[in-house]
Amino acid sequence: MVKKIKIFIVIICLSIISFTLLDRNFFIVITSPFRKEIQSKVSKLNIPKLKLVLNDEVCEHFNQLYKDYVLEENHTKEYFEFLKYYKEHNLWKSASLIFEDKSYAIKIKSHGKTPSNHKERDFISFSIKLENNELIRGANRFNLIIYWRVKEFDYPVYSSIAKDMGVLYQKTDLVSVTINNKPSKLYYFEYRLNKDYLKEYKPTGLVALKRKDNKSMLFFDDDLDSLSTEIEMELMGEEYNFLKPIEKESIYNNFSLINECLAKDDYNLIYHFFDLDYIAKVLALKTISGTNDGFEKCNFIAPFSLKDSNFYPFVHRDCMIKPINDVDEIEFANEHYKLIRALNRNDSIRIRKYQILYDYISKTNLDSLQLKIDIIQKFHETLYYSSWIKYHIGLNEKIPVVNNIKKIKGFIESSNPKLKFKNTKQGFQIELRPNSYSPISFSSFKLENLKAIDQIQLTVFEKNTSLEIFKNSLFKSGNDIIELFEQLDFYCGLTDEMSKENNIYILDFKIKLNSDILDNKINVDISMKNKISNKEILSVNYN
Repeated sequence: MVKKIKIFIVIICLSIISFTLLDRNFFIVITSPFRKEIQSKVSKLNIPKLKLVLNDEVCEHFNQLYKDYVLEENHTKEYFEFLKYYKEHNLWKSASLIFEDKSYAIKIKSHGKTPSNHKERDFISFSIKLENNELIRGANRFNLIIYWRVKEFDYPVYSSIAKDMGVLYQKTDLVSVTINNKPSKLYYFEYRLNKDYLKEYKPTGLVALKRKDNKSMLFFDDDLDSLSTEIEMELMGEEYNFLKPIEKESIYNNFSLINECLAKDDYNLIYHFFDLDYIAKVLALKTISGTNDGFEKCNFIAPFSLKDSNFYPFVHRDCMIKPINDVDEIEFANEHYKLIRALNRNDSIRIRKYQILYDYISKTNLDSLQLKIDIIQKFHETLYYSSWIKYHIGLNEKIPVVNNIKKIKGFIESSNPKLKFKNTKQGFQIELRPNSYSPISFSSFKLENLKAIDQIQLTVFEKNTSLEIFKNSLFKSGNDIIELFEQLDFYCGLTDEMSKENNIYILDFKIKLNSDILDNKINVDISMKNKISNKEILSVNYN
């Protein structure tokens, strides 16, 4: 009998999967009876419990607000009609909230300016503010986000890795919420990044600005003058009365400078606005995630620190994890948004990102990391009937963090330099194509058949621009001239489309000797290494 039941479940699941390929809306409808909590599991969870008490008028308000709900994905006419009605009617309503046997007066509204995926069966996400300046779990304002909205983006895993890497993340706590007399429902208690909450973080003095369609007030595709005016008006609001006039001036000036930099695509100056190690950690985490989701205009969060005048991006529930399918597109994923493109095109930031990634990968036991991820995933896969069924018949997909890390490691280690050697009247030249995103350098450079050198001068040019980028000389040197290349690295850059820009370098050597060159030829013995992996990548001899 048990075997027949399992076979029946498998048939149902396979049927559902086949319909999924045809129509997502149909899939949501057909699976909705299964996309609900297993109450026997949820009731055993040691999590905070809240109760919302909504009167009939408020309940009807939310019913009307979502009566024509349509998913955002296809941007249909019906979706925009729903969205127009939603924005016009999503107003604060009075209600009560009970927590730890105490009743609180609250204002409540639907959460989200574009609330796609913030509806689960007849439950929706809420924004809540407590009246009379009271606090719950240290917060006066917070969001209650439906469980599936956070779970489906794998944020529990994402935030765990962010914590390990030292990246700031928006905190969410799993809670059980009862609305009137309905069965309890899993939600995430999401802390808002306001003044009180940001006090918990270092560096101190973090201040977050935002508007409805731009969560960071940084330049994406805005009119620069209008954006500056909006920043000025935002700082005049009551919410920022705690700031001194000189602090408001500092905030405004720094926003103006970074936004002008972004508007001009001036990636060479972008590092002035960020702590190098911190922003490199954020970008390293984004690289592991395989996507730039969360760096969009509507959801990017980057408070400004009055302490060091830097911006500190937070990761949050809209940050997703996707598989890296093609290692050649690891950087291409960063193309779409001005800020993340500028950050990754800045060589100092990008190379520091590679260093942090490789250090994290080298120190991480991937088996232990996979086990940690599996434990988080298994916990969440057993809370819903739909997830439980997929888990037990092997249809759940592994979160691809470890596979992504393995591909990133290969990407960083991949260096295939090409050298061309030629003798010149005064010495010799080498044309070097790094073929490496990571910096490479000479680990050994010997002129085997020279008895003694009075002077050797090295000048390095970029072939395409003839721009001189390096010059150095050695006097009274032996045949090993490796110190001539101290602090000299070679690497590929990134184009505006985030594809590889394979720089070509000309290394011009001029030599003065106190003895003749044997056979009128120079015998050069060269080794090169990848500076991040510290692995030898080339050993070659020219004579």
